[in-house]
Amino acid sequence: MGTLRLKIVDGTFVGSNGVYVTLIEPKLVVANGWRCQILANGIIRCDAICEYSDGKHKLRYKLWPDGKYKLSLKLPDSPRILLRQGNVLPKGGVISCGVLGLSGGNIDSRYVYFRNLEFQNFLEKHNISAVKHEDPNKCYKVSKKNKKYQSYICTDGEIEVSMMETWERILSVYESTSMLKVKKATWVIHTYILKSGSFSVLYTLENPLLLKGLPE
Repeated sequence: MGTLRLKIVDGTFVGSNGVYVTLIEPKLVVANGWRCQILANGIIRCDAICEYSDGKHKLRYKLWPDGKYKLSLKLPDSPRILLRQGNVLPKGGVISCGVLGLSGGNIDSRYVYFRNLEFQNFLEKHNISAVKHEDPNKCYKVSKKNKKYQSYICTDGEIEVSMMETWERILSVYESTSMLKVKKATWVIHTYILKSGSFSVLYTLENPLLLKGLPE
């Protein structure tokens, strides 16, 4: 199952990317195995529940107006487990407009994220699927010469071959792969092209919105 993306403007749901949508109203969405509500106090609460052989598994995500969030899991005959908590906004910020992402699949391994509209627009402008706050100066594996799987990198740094071309078994076929070492970079975009589509990961330690030279 894919990831449901819900657009929120001024405290209401105003649209989605259409992933398994059953119901969408200003304060309630049922889609992709999730039930999401915007409560009277401004809290966004999303629940995903599925019956397995050992009973019901219940995943809950709560996002407060000040940006604090908690993701927790309730397993049969066990107390609720806090999986993750934090803040999606700078101190003093208030949730108003943004995009809420809710993954599908097995309840125990689903994830949720919130992005403000400025950041979401930035990702879409540069065709970036995810951002990792990691040092971009490292080695990357790239693959080519096959229609089913390819990958490549672009960067504002310097690229040198760390390991010459070799043949490696990937996705049941042998691929031509190389290891590339990046130096003196503030960002690297690693793009993967699969038969089912493509995705790109941005690696940087800087504020992504302030980076220069990103491809569009």
